[in-house]
Amino acid sequence: MKTVKKANLPENSVVVCAVSAKAAGEIAALQRLGIEAVAVEPSPLLAAPVSSHADMLLHHVGGEKLFAAQPNSSHCRRLEQLGFNILDAGVQPHGNYPNDITLNIASIGDFAVMGKKCPESELKRLCRQTKSCIEVGQGYAKCSICIIAEDAVVTADDGIAEALLKAGLDVLKISPGGIAIEGYDTGFIGGCCGLIARDVLAFCGDVTLHKDGGRIVSFARERGVYIERLTDGIPKDVGGILPLAEK
Repeated sequence: MKTVKKANLPENSVVVCAVSAKAAGEIAALQRLGIEAVAVEPSPLLAAPVSSHADMLLHHVGGEKLFAAQPNSSHCRRLEQLGFNILDAGVQPHGNYPNDITLNIASIGDFAVMGKKCPESELKRLCRQTKSCIEVGQGYAKCSICIIAEDAVVTADDGIAEALLKAGLDVLKISPGGIAIEGYDTGFIGGCCGLIARDVLAFCGDVTLHKDGGRIVSFARERGVYIERLTDGIPKDVGGILPLAEK
């Protein structure tokens, strides 16, 4: 086992990932695939529907480094056992927007996509030192981006789509809506999924039930990526699946 070198972009089959503790069906499906799904426990500092979302509480910067909102949590203790270096962002995500988006930054290869109102933190400072930072209006940047490859993403957000196209990435712009999430009208596409191999995107729910599901499947296949359905029903935002270690 080795850690995923580039955040969100495994080269081989993933053996460890992080996912919301509330996503029981997805955790079971990942385990059947031979993946240890470290269950992210809820934070009392966040709104209940997203209180255990991995994309709100963790940020993998690649390799052994992993920023966490709850360094003393059971999931962080397990990640330390697996060899990860848990880092404190210095600012806990809490309350409502924009105070809850401290760790909700999308690392895509050499880029870090973050909301313009993202609070200052150790993570944000590291991103500025090591990546080309792209600031967008959408604060929930990681939630909003489905990463297909280092140079290809799917999003329903106009501002993110425009910014990443300008940066040279291939972007599939989809219609907003059609994604289930507890407590809100709709969830985000990035919260439904995560790469579990270079060529496999794990997806919560049936992507073909989304209005643009066929386009998403085609876009992924054109880049050699197959979508693995973990559960049935309409796409569901569980806070993403964060690939952390691979074969």
